[in-house]
Amino acid sequence: MQGRQEPSAPGVFFWAEEIGRALDGYRGTIFDGMRSLFVIALAAAGCSFDPGGTLGGSETNADAAQTGASIDSGTPASFCPDDPNLLACFTFEGDTDDRSVYGNHATATGASFDTGADGQALRTDLSTEVTIPDDPSLRFPPDGMSYEAWIFPDSIPDSNRVGIVDQDGGPSIFIYAGGDVQCFAGGRRVGTGPGVVSAGAWAHVACTHSGTTTTIYVDGIPKLVDATGGAISAGTIGMSIAGNSPSGDPFEGRIDSLRAWGIARTQAQICQAAGCP
Repeated sequence: MQGRQEPSAPGVFFWAEEIGRALDGYRGTIFDGMRSLFVIALAAAGCSFDPGGTLGGSETNADAAQTGASIDSGTPASFCPDDPNLLACFTFEGDTDDRSVYGNHATATGASFDTGADGQALRTDLSTEVTIPDDPSLRFPPDGMSYEAWIFPDSIPDSNRVGIVDQDGGPSIFIYAGGDVQCFAGGRRVGTGPGVVSAGAWAHVACTHSGTTTTIYVDGIPKLVDATGGAISAGTIGMSIAGNSPSGDPFEGRIDSLRAWGIARTQAQICQAAGCP
């Protein structure tokens, strides 16, 4: 016994066009009702009908752009929301533009772009300088700050330090000898101890300060909590990425998805950014 025969796609499309032409000659209530029945019949046959002329088509890039959907394989637009607490947001998708509402774009010399944790990343070496000019919008309030970024160190310092992000006189994140992540905020420099980040591997690092408590996270997990800090000092000469502000301590490797906030982000928020399971 033969099984049930499915209608062939070419035949369905032929009759779809023929019936469609016939239906187009009618207007009003009768036409709308017949057209609806026709669409239902096609759906039952496993086909679709596009009155604009495309059968079974998909959304184009232009359509996605009009609806606000992300059509890029890099960091989604929601990563840099229009939030006044987001002081700077760098996705490094082929540029060093700040995609926060403040638009404090960085100037880079000796930098390039490479595969990132998400999309592209900023690649830096010993000759790289990435600076953000001073602006009042970059000055942290005394009771709240956060830095967060993905980093891929090519090497870990043996005895010195390398900068991830630094505001001279203000908050910073540095990597010290042996992979010790240290954060300066609230008048104190505190660190995780060695071994929390490694060369040749991506890690998500973050530092938050609430006005009293500094927390350092690695891959969304708190590695250091220090409750002896005070108010945050606001720097006045901008920021440096992948180095010390105003100069020195260059980072060799890749940095991706860097954000600076004027609030202390919660553990849940940091974990989400780090992609915790």
